[in-house]
Order: sequence, then C-alpha cells, then structure tokens
Amino acid sequence: MIRSDHDEQHTGKTRNLLWGVLGGMAFCATMMTVMMVAGPKLMGRMCGKMKGMMQMCDAEDPINILKRRYASGEISEEEFLRMKQELEK
Repeated sequence: MIRSDHDEQHTGKTRNLLWGVLGGMAFCATMMTVMMVAGPKLMGRMCGKMKGMMQMCDAEDPINILKRRYASGEISEEEFLRMKQELEK
C-alpha cells in the first residue's frame, strides 16, 4: 500500500492530538492530586488566620470586653449597665 503525503500529515496531526490529550489528562490528574493533598492544609491555615483576625477584632471591641468581664463575675450588673451605657454614647 502506498501512503501519500496527505495520509502522513493526517497521521502526524492525529498523533499530536493524542499526545496533547494525554498530556492534558496527566496535568489534570496531577493538579487534582496536589489539591487533594495540599488543599486541606492550605484551607486550615487560611481559616485559622481568619479565626485569629476575628478574635482580635472581638478582643478590641470594648462592649465584648465588658460582656466578658460581667460573665466572669469581675464586675456587677450595675457596673456592667453603667459602663455599657457610657460606651454606647
């Protein structure tokens, strides 16, 4: 059987397409593996940082500090209400 230039070009294009598809599949599989392994660690770090930031914001809020002091018994209800009213002015 005699192969023409057209057949050889077609075969080359098909081969290139096949390697491209296989390469894309390998890349996707690698990325999925990386995300499954590293993803939870990265999300944990990000959530931990956000939680820390939220706690810092809560700690700086005078009303929350006052509520904590009242809840722990450090100040009386009268003191809590008076201080809260002053802070809300």
